[in-house]
Amino acid sequence: MALYLWQRSWSVSSFATKTKNRFSLLRPPLIFPVLSPANLIDLRIRGDPITNHYLGDAALRRIAKSCCNLRHFAYKLDSFYYNEAFDGLSGEGILALVSDCRCLEVLELSKARRIGRETFEEIIQMLALANESRAMANAVASDDDDDAKFALRNITLMGYPFVVTGWPLRIKEIEKVVKFWAEDIDLPPS
Repeated sequence: MALYLWQRSWSVSSFATKTKNRFSLLRPPLIFPVLSPANLIDLRIRGDPITNHYLGDAALRRIAKSCCNLRHFAYKLDSFYYNEAFDGLSGEGILALVSDCRCLEVLELSKARRIGRETFEEIIQMLALANESRAMANAVASDDDDDAKFALRNITLMGYPFVVTGWPLRIKEIEKVVKFWAEDIDLPPS
Protein backbone atom coordinates (compact mmCIF):
# COMPACT_ATOMS: atom_id res chain seq x y z
CA MET A 1 0.00 0.00 0.00
CA ALA A 2 1.33 3.44 -0.85
CA LEU A 3 0.58 6.61 1.05
CA TYR A 4 0.33 9.74 -1.02
CA LEU A 5 0.93 13.18 0.44
CA TRP A 6 -0.94 15.83 -1.52
CA GLN A 7 0.62 19.25 -1.95
CA ARG A 8 -2.77 20.81 -2.69
CA SER A 9 -4.15 19.85 0.73
CA TRP A 10 -1.31 21.12 2.92
CA SER A 11 2.33 21.91 2.50
CA VAL A 12 4.68 19.09 3.44
CA SER A 13 7.88 20.90 4.36
CA SER A 14 9.93 17.77 4.99
CA PHE A 15 9.71 14.06 5.63
CA ALA A 16 12.15 11.27 6.34
CA THR A 17 12.06 7.50 6.04
CA LYS A 18 13.64 4.68 8.05
CA THR A 19 16.36 4.32 5.44
CA LYS A 20 17.69 7.65 6.74
CA ASN A 21 16.60 9.44 3.58
CA ARG A 22 15.55 12.98 4.41
CA PHE A 23 13.57 14.95 1.93
CA SER A 24 13.45 18.68 2.35
CA LEU A 25 10.79 20.06 0.09
CA LEU A 26 11.09 23.67 -0.85
CA ARG A 27 9.14 23.29 -4.10
CA PRO A 28 7.51 19.87 -3.82
CA PRO A 29 5.68 18.14 -6.66
CA LEU A 30 1.92 17.78 -6.48
CA ILE A 31 1.97 14.22 -5.12
CA PHE A 32 4.66 12.43 -3.14
CA PRO A 33 4.39 8.66 -3.14
CA VAL A 34 5.78 7.20 0.07
CA LEU A 35 6.26 3.63 -1.06
CA SER A 36 5.94 2.10 2.36
CA PRO A 37 4.12 4.27 4.90
CA ALA A 38 5.53 2.13 7.72
CA ASN A 39 8.97 3.51 6.79
CA LEU A 40 7.93 7.14 7.29
CA ILE A 41 9.51 8.36 10.54
CA ASP A 42 9.46 12.16 10.27
CA LEU A 43 6.64 14.29 8.87
CA ARG A 44 6.43 18.07 9.09
CA ILE A 45 3.41 19.86 7.67
CA ARG A 46 2.75 23.56 7.31
CA GLY A 47 -0.90 24.54 6.97
CA ASP A 48 -1.58 27.09 4.28
CA PRO A 49 -4.20 29.49 5.60
CA ILE A 50 -3.84 31.86 2.64
CA THR A 51 -5.27 29.25 0.26
CA ASN A 52 -7.39 27.73 3.06
CA HIS A 53 -5.63 24.37 3.02
CA TYR A 54 -5.49 22.94 6.52
CA LEU A 55 -4.82 19.46 7.81
CA GLY A 56 -7.97 17.75 9.08
CA ASP A 57 -8.78 14.99 11.55
CA ALA A 58 -9.61 12.46 8.81
CA ALA A 59 -6.27 12.97 7.05
CA LEU A 60 -4.35 12.79 10.33
CA ARG A 61 -6.18 9.57 11.32
CA ARG A 62 -5.18 8.07 7.97
CA ILE A 63 -1.56 9.12 8.51
CA ALA A 64 -1.66 7.66 12.04
CA LYS A 65 -3.06 4.31 10.84
CA SER A 66 -0.65 4.06 7.89
CA CYS A 67 2.55 5.39 9.47
CA CYS A 68 2.81 3.40 12.70
CA ASN A 69 6.59 4.04 12.96
CA LEU A 70 6.33 7.82 12.81
CA ARG A 71 8.74 9.34 15.35
CA HIS A 72 8.45 13.07 14.72
CA PHE A 73 5.32 14.95 13.70
CA ALA A 74 5.07 18.72 13.30
CA TYR A 75 2.10 20.83 12.22
CA LYS A 76 2.51 24.57 11.95
CA LEU A 77 0.01 27.25 11.05
CA ASP A 78 0.48 30.90 10.31
CA SER A 79 -2.16 32.60 12.41
CA PHE A 80 -2.16 35.89 10.52
CA TYR A 81 -4.60 34.66 7.85
CA TYR A 82 -6.23 31.97 9.98
CA ASN A 83 -9.83 31.00 9.15
CA GLU A 84 -11.45 28.71 11.72
CA ALA A 85 -14.11 27.59 9.24
CA PHE A 86 -11.46 25.71 7.22
CA ASP A 87 -9.45 24.34 10.13
CA GLY A 88 -10.35 20.66 10.39
CA LEU A 89 -7.74 19.51 12.90
CA SER A 90 -8.94 19.09 16.46
CA GLY A 91 -7.84 17.22 19.54
CA GLU A 92 -9.52 14.10 18.17
CA GLY A 93 -6.97 13.85 15.33
CA ILE A 94 -4.02 14.46 17.65
CA LEU A 95 -5.26 11.81 20.09
CA ALA A 96 -5.56 9.33 17.21
CA LEU A 97 -1.99 10.15 16.16
CA VAL A 98 -0.59 9.63 19.65
CA SER A 99 -2.52 6.41 20.31
CA ASP A 100 -1.80 4.82 16.90
CA CYS A 101 1.82 5.95 16.47
CA ARG A 102 3.40 4.37 19.56
CA CYS A 103 6.91 5.18 18.24
CA LEU A 104 6.11 8.92 18.18
CA GLU A 105 8.78 10.68 20.26
CA VAL A 106 8.22 14.33 19.34
CA LEU A 107 4.97 16.18 18.71
CA GLU A 108 5.25 19.81 17.58
CA LEU A 109 2.22 22.04 17.17
CA SER A 110 2.29 25.69 16.30
CA LYS A 111 -0.85 27.81 16.53
CA ALA A 112 -3.24 24.89 15.94
CA ARG A 113 -6.11 26.74 17.59
CA ARG A 114 -8.71 23.97 17.71
CA ILE A 115 -6.47 21.78 19.86
CA GLY A 116 -7.02 22.80 23.45
CA ARG A 117 -5.54 22.13 26.83
CA GLU A 118 -7.92 19.20 27.44
CA THR A 119 -6.27 17.30 24.56
CA PHE A 120 -2.85 17.56 26.18
CA GLU A 121 -4.29 16.62 29.58
CA GLU A 122 -5.76 13.51 27.96
CA ILE A 123 -2.42 12.66 26.30
CA ILE A 124 -0.61 13.01 29.62
CA GLN A 125 -3.23 10.80 31.31
CA MET A 126 -2.92 8.23 28.49
CA LEU A 127 0.86 8.09 28.94
CA ALA A 128 0.57 7.81 32.74
CA LEU A 129 -1.95 4.94 32.49
CA ALA A 130 0.22 3.13 29.95
CA ASN A 131 3.28 3.44 32.19
CA GLU A 132 1.30 2.26 35.21
CA SER A 133 -0.14 -0.78 33.40
CA ARG A 134 3.29 -1.59 31.99
CA ALA A 135 4.81 -1.48 35.49
CA MET A 136 2.07 -3.80 36.77
CA ALA A 137 2.59 -6.19 33.85
CA ASN A 138 6.33 -6.26 34.48
CA ALA A 139 5.70 -7.09 38.14
CA VAL A 140 3.50 -10.05 37.21
CA ALA A 141 5.40 -11.40 34.20
CA SER A 142 8.72 -10.78 32.52
CA ASP A 143 7.05 -10.18 29.13
CA ASP A 144 7.21 -6.64 27.82
CA ASP A 145 3.77 -5.42 26.74
CA ASP A 146 4.38 -3.38 23.57
CA ASP A 147 0.72 -2.29 23.41
CA ALA A 148 1.11 -0.29 26.61
CA LYS A 149 4.35 1.36 25.52
CA PHE A 150 4.50 4.96 24.28
CA ALA A 151 7.70 6.63 23.11
CA LEU A 152 6.35 10.21 23.35
CA ARG A 153 8.75 12.29 25.42
CA ASN A 154 8.52 15.78 23.97
CA ILE A 155 5.57 17.99 23.11
CA THR A 156 6.59 21.37 21.74
CA LEU A 157 3.87 24.02 21.56
CA MET A 158 3.91 27.50 20.07
CA GLY A 159 1.06 29.96 20.37
CA TYR A 160 -0.45 28.40 23.50
CA PRO A 161 -0.76 29.94 26.98
CA PHE A 162 0.96 26.86 28.43
CA VAL A 163 3.78 24.42 27.69
CA VAL A 164 4.13 20.68 28.17
CA THR A 165 7.39 19.99 29.93
CA GLY A 166 9.39 17.54 32.04
CA TRP A 167 9.17 13.80 32.53
CA PRO A 168 6.67 12.64 33.32
CA LEU A 169 5.06 15.22 31.06
CA ARG A 170 3.06 17.95 32.77
CA ILE A 171 1.38 21.18 31.77
CA LYS A 172 2.89 24.42 32.98
CA GLU A 173 1.32 27.84 32.55
CA ILE A 174 3.39 30.47 30.80
CA GLU A 175 3.94 33.50 32.94
CA LYS A 176 2.83 36.65 31.23
CA VAL A 177 5.67 38.76 29.97
CA VAL A 178 5.37 42.42 30.87
CA LYS A 179 6.59 44.71 28.11
CA PHE A 180 8.31 47.89 29.09
CA TRP A 181 8.49 50.82 26.74
CA ALA A 182 11.34 53.29 26.93
CA GLU A 183 9.13 55.95 28.49
CA ASP A 184 8.07 53.53 31.24
CA ILE A 185 11.63 52.88 32.37
CA ASP A 186 13.50 55.35 34.53
CA LEU A 187 16.82 55.68 32.80
CA PRO A 188 19.79 57.22 34.56
CA PRO A 189 20.69 60.70 33.29
CA SER A 190 23.30 60.63 30.55
